[in-house]
Amino acid sequence: MTDLSDKVLIQPSDLHSLISEQRLSLVRVKMQNPADGSADDSADYLPGSVSLDLDEQGSDRHSSLPHTLPSAQTLAILFGKLGISMQTPVVIYDNRGQFCAARVYWMLQASGHNNVRLLDGGLPAWRDSGYFTNCEPVIPPRRQFEAVSEAGWFVDADTVSQAMARGGQIVDARGPARFSGREPDPREGVRAGHIPGSVNIHYRDVLDNNGKFQPVEVLSKIFENKKIDLSEPVICTCGSGITACIIAVAMTLGGARNVSVYDGSWAEWGADLSRPVETGQ
Repeated sequence: MTDLSDKVLIQPSDLHSLISEQRLSLVRVKMQNPADGSADDSADYLPGSVSLDLDEQGSDRHSSLPHTLPSAQTLAILFGKLGISMQTPVVIYDNRGQFCAARVYWMLQASGHNNVRLLDGGLPAWRDSGYFTNCEPVIPPRRQFEAVSEAGWFVDADTVSQAMARGGQIVDARGPARFSGREPDPREGVRAGHIPGSVNIHYRDVLDNNGKFQPVEVLSKIFENKKIDLSEPVICTCGSGITACIIAVAMTLGGARNVSVYDGSWAEWGADLSRPVETGQ
């Protein structure tokens, strides 16, 4: 299993040095916890950070589904307002260690930006390293972001259906109780269960207790035990396309090159009565 950690992740000590050595964009991502409705209201930011709210400007506000991908033009405007250009290195992090930052990492990759990394362990890891924080984000100068909508990073329900029909690899990042259908979905009108033929890898399983990604050798065992072949295409799904990106990043760390995220995820599939649902493990 190829280890691409240095290309995908950055550690707090390396970021601390990088901040003083070169220009880069630091983006703190926030969102409400959909499981319990708790707000992401931490007042701490890494020095020089901008703020992106996934519940607001980071999602398509015209969609009836939560957290769906905005258009390429909307993303170009958003990233430009955040001071991001295609030439600027970007580091993404969130307040929970690793929860929603991977979604924006995936969005930037899908927009054609190939110099993006995740702060491993997020804001808690930065604080634990003894580095100072600011109490508010910066207001950056507007830049031109020339988004290119690259196929394959995100897929729709029909693509998932086609993969399901041919026995393709579909990985669900939700907790085991929601995957099996033992626990009802928290969203009204969404059935319990999972996409037939999908396998369950809870997103927390690919992270350690501090919110950092597990070492590649551990990730390799997790995927091997679930009979996931990273040399073949994989589609990742979850509740609304957020934590699916954590699993997708974990696969990327191991060298996978054909990983997609189902944008509508279970919020769409479970509410569509024309889509089949499976329960149990």
